[in-house]
Amino acid sequence: LKPRIAVLCPTRLSHRARPPLPAERGFAMVSVLRSLAWMALLGMWFFVTLSPWALLPWATCVWMWVLGRERCSLGWGKRLVAFVVLNSVVKYHHVWNFLYEFPTQCENPVQSANNTGLQVFIAAPGKMGTRTMSHALNQLGLRSYHSEDFNMMPFWGFMLKEWERRGTSEWRLTMGEAVATLPAAGRELLAHEIAKCRVEALALDGAERLAVPVLALSPDVKVLVMQWRGFDAWKVSSQNFMPIVMMMVFYGYYNCQSLAFLPWAALIRVLDPLFGGRVEQMLRDGAPVTEGAGPLQYLYFDIVAYRRHMMAWYPTPTRPLGTGLIFETEEEYNSWFEEIRQMIPPANRMECDPRKTTFEDLCEFLQISPCPSAGRLPRTQNSFALTRDFPFAASVAACIGLVFHFVNWRLFNAIQLRVSQRVSGTPSEFAGTAVRAKAAKDD
Repeated sequence: LKPRIAVLCPTRLSHRARPPLPAERGFAMVSVLRSLAWMALLGMWFFVTLSPWALLPWATCVWMWVLGRERCSLGWGKRLVAFVVLNSVVKYHHVWNFLYEFPTQCENPVQSANNTGLQVFIAAPGKMGTRTMSHALNQLGLRSYHSEDFNMMPFWGFMLKEWERRGTSEWRLTMGEAVATLPAAGRELLAHEIAKCRVEALALDGAERLAVPVLALSPDVKVLVMQWRGFDAWKVSSQNFMPIVMMMVFYGYYNCQSLAFLPWAALIRVLDPLFGGRVEQMLRDGAPVTEGAGPLQYLYFDIVAYRRHMMAWYPTPTRPLGTGLIFETEEEYNSWFEEIRQMIPPANRMECDPRKTTFEDLCEFLQISPCPSAGRLPRTQNSFALTRDFPFAASVAACIGLVFHFVNWRLFNAIQLRVSQRVSGTPSEFAGTAVRAKAAKDD
């Protein structure tokens, strides 16, 4: 049994002529479970991307395992828990954001005050085909934003100025609370920020609370009303999608968390000019990341997505008012659509079903001639959308995240060991069996 333990869990048993202890069998089991967990996660990654680029994270993990095999000990689990908790605290409080977030915002000229400049608005909550419609409008030549793009650029620029205008901060006033109590001056500021990014089409999937204020600031907008699902069917679809949303949030939170644990993400600001300044150009021009992202753009989006996008959805457990709406009853669901219909003249709105609507229907309604595309709208996957749309960029970002998790883990262990030696004069229980055995021998 000893050779098997040595392979599964490299403890360097020193070839002692004794049967393995129960603890060593437990360590071997921990190592096996850890390896199976990695294989399951990477297998899921390959299934999600369905691309040869998914092999990059596999190769990165093998390289990390060869370079830094961990000796299994009881302290390993405790250190891992402490490491993950510390990572989460640093990420949640955006400790290093002032070093890695670009100050650049949209700089396009604004045509008129108190007008967003929107041409098309997709009136629908999540799970109604908003991403499919957004991609279709992009194929017709419109700069189409999904909620991720909106939260990352114009809405974030608006919130920075709104917090400053109200003399408060993101920890005292959530984004949902700001929208729910939006004064006239705030509405004008919101219109200005949207116009600066030159948004032509917009879907507020997950930010439905903003629909009415945005439409009120868009006098010439044409609206695609997508109430093709009844309340019961929509609720079932939303509930079935929630586990996938949790997986996406978990992956998005921890994938590039390693770059925010220590300010490694500041390297993006250093490297971006060397690669043509694509991130800064994207932020300055307002180009939607959901329609085109290279590795640096994808990496930057992953790093700031929690603060700008996920915190807009669900700020804190004690203050859960976000920018999204959760319809609990059929009356709430229908009244949201009806309020939008009442705001828009019949000539400027169209009832859409993404399963049946064609490009020709959209071109006729939007008066686009000649029509750039024809036929049914191609269905777009909503789960892990950016990962599937840009597999190369997503795989590169995953590799970089894994490498810096490895670097942070080694630094964390080294610092913890040094601190424990300084405080007590001997290695702590976190130090591992080999280090404690050496200390005992020296004593």
